Amino acid sequence: GQVHDLRKSFCESVQGTIVCIAADFRCRNQHCLPTQWVCNGQNDCQDGSDEIGC
Repeated sequence: GQVHDLRKSFCESVQGTIVCIAADFRCRNQHCLPTQWVCNGQNDCQDGSDEIGC
């Protein structure tokens, strides 16, 4: 199956692993988002993982 990512497109699922494009950040909840959204002060992953360690 496929999982909806935060770019409003689809990441492919391969044997249970969601594949983000190389330029994307993978959230702990497996969503994909652009790396420029990491550490921007907003919880873009919806689980806060893009703001950890900033």
